[in-house]
Amino acid sequence: MGPAMELRDIEILLTLAEELHFGRTARRLHLSQARISQSVKSQERRIGGRLVDRSNPRSIALTPLGRQLVDDLRPAHGGLLEAMERARRTASGVSGVLRLGFLAGTMVDQNLPSIVAAFRRQRPGWRIDMRQADFSDPTAGLAAGQVDIGVLRVPFPGQEHYRVNVLRSEDRCVALPAAHLLTREKRIAFRQIWQEPFIALPAVSDSWRDHWLAVDARDNTPVQISAVAHTPDEFLAMIANGYGVSLTPAAAQHFYGHPGVRYRPVDGVGPTQVAVVCRTEDPNLAVDDFVSACLEYRTHDDAPISLASTSPSAPGA
Repeated sequence: MGPAMELRDIEILLTLAEELHFGRTARRLHLSQARISQSVKSQERRIGGRLVDRSNPRSIALTPLGRQLVDDLRPAHGGLLEAMERARRTASGVSGVLRLGFLAGTMVDQNLPSIVAAFRRQRPGWRIDMRQADFSDPTAGLAAGQVDIGVLRVPFPGQEHYRVNVLRSEDRCVALPAAHLLTREKRIAFRQIWQEPFIALPAVSDSWRDHWLAVDARDNTPVQISAVAHTPDEFLAMIANGYGVSLTPAAAQHFYGHPGVRYRPVDGVGPTQVAVVCRTEDPNLAVDDFVSACLEYRTHDDAPISLASTSPSAPGA
């Protein structure tokens, strides 16, 4: 088998299928007629069958094999041209796509429309492709290279390898089944729920899970894990059905309501933070523009919380 079909060979075959004439095809593509004929014969040798019927001296026709190949190539050719044009425009800075990963609740911010508008003023023609990750990926695709930038909960595993800019700090609260006796309280001390079964996050890392179980605030009291939630829907269903309780960001009570779940402020645990996160060195200048837009509207600029001080994994995890 010869070399793979090149873009110019595809263009020749598609144009020949429209013109059904070597001379007109050559003139349209600004090539010699010999070049057109050579390309077709080369592809016929590669495929092992005739693409063009040359039996009529006055005209040519595609063979059934030729028509099949043209039908298969036409959409692929169009997609390739579109991809190359998008890449060209991105390289020139005219337009492009910024892939933004986020976790549940992190994009809940009244300043978000202003942030997006500020970015678009810097990058007219660009759009933001937003991708939500579940709880099993604290970096929302950033570590896997699936996104360019993330709006993430801090702390998260491996954050020391990224550029982290805290945007806001947020208290943690406790989510309880609606029938739980502690829902009668306006505020709950964390020690009141030490013995409760807890809904845990996936064990991506011990420190990540332990932070959301507040292991460091339990005075060495073991944690009883009753279930693991990978998504907000699983989390809500498990709590509503009495599987256990869980610590959550305070914003959850406003945006993840459920008739079977009640949220209460909890004393004795530290806050969580929301940060815009990117790779330490990223050649994509659009990333810096989005970070700058976020920083215009941040309400908290302390150093990010670290997982380093989190206690070892809890028993039962």
